[in-house]
Amino acid sequence: MGLKNKLAGAGIVVGIVAALGGAYSAWNWKHIIRDTYHVRISDADERDDRYLVFAYDIDDNEDVTFQNTDTHAFPFDWKTRSSDDQSRLERAANEQRELCLRTYGLRLGIFSWYPNIVDIAEVPENDSCDNVF
Repeated sequence: MGLKNKLAGAGIVVGIVAALGGAYSAWNWKHIIRDTYHVRISDADERDDRYLVFAYDIDDNEDVTFQNTDTHAFPFDWKTRSSDDQSRLERAANEQRELCLRTYGLRLGIFSWYPNIVDIAEVPENDSCDNVF
């Protein structure tokens, strides 16, 4: 086998590895974006095999929608309590309480992606969600 063939074979292997890595990164990039919200829950509902949470973002003065689903192993949050969290969110909606939510992901309407709730906390006395999680 000549040098040209070895280089071509190596190039193909590198190309395949790069393509697979790029595909994995493209699928996975939404899990990297993390954020904390200070919200008042308006409604919590189950739709399309996932819980949706409708809220008002107090800091940004806008309506926002989240999903509340289990994450299991990836993205390393090991969240397996979405049903319990949903009950807590529904109670907060009924009582019009403010909460701090920690999320990952982003809202991308074309794919029906919503930030996923990972942690929930009561708003502290200083009325700020900074340094809650």
